[in-house]
Amino acid sequence: MKIDFKITTLPQGPESYQLIANTEGQLIIYDEEKILFSQDGILLVEFARILSEWLQNYESNLKKDFFYSSMDFEEEPVLAFYHTSNSNFKIASNLLEVSIKEEFDEMDLKIAAKNFLKQLYITLIYEGVEVSKFHSFML
Repeated sequence: MKIDFKITTLPQGPESYQLIANTEGQLIIYDEEKILFSQDGILLVEFARILSEWLQNYESNLKKDFFYSSMDFEEEPVLAFYHTSNSNFKIASNLLEVSIKEEFDEMDLKIAAKNFLKQLYITLIYEGVEVSKFHSFML
C-alpha cells in the first residue's frame, strides 16, 4: 500500500492557516500497482493533519476508524479507512463511483501513513515552504 500525492498549489501568504487552506493537489492510494483512490483538489496538509492525529491515537491504542472530511467537499467521507475483521481495513469514499472491495493490513496502512507524512513534509521544505511558520502536522 502507498499513499502518494502531487502538489498543484502551494501557500502564498504568511498567515498561519495558509499551509492548510492552500496546499492542494492530487491524493492517490495504491495497492501494488492498482489505484484504489485518486482525487484532485485535496487539501493535502489538511488531510495530513487528520492522518497524523489518527496515527498518533492509533499507536496509543485508541484504535478508531480513520475519517477525513474536508472544507472543500460537501460529500463525506472524502476518504475513510474502516476496520474489518482480523485487524484489516477497508477504504471508502463518497467521491468514488465504484465501491472498493479490497482489504489491507493494519501494518501496511500505518507504514503508508508514516511514509506519506514524511514525504509531504520533505516535499514542502524542498519547495521552499518554511513549514515551522505555519500550522502543520506531526511526523
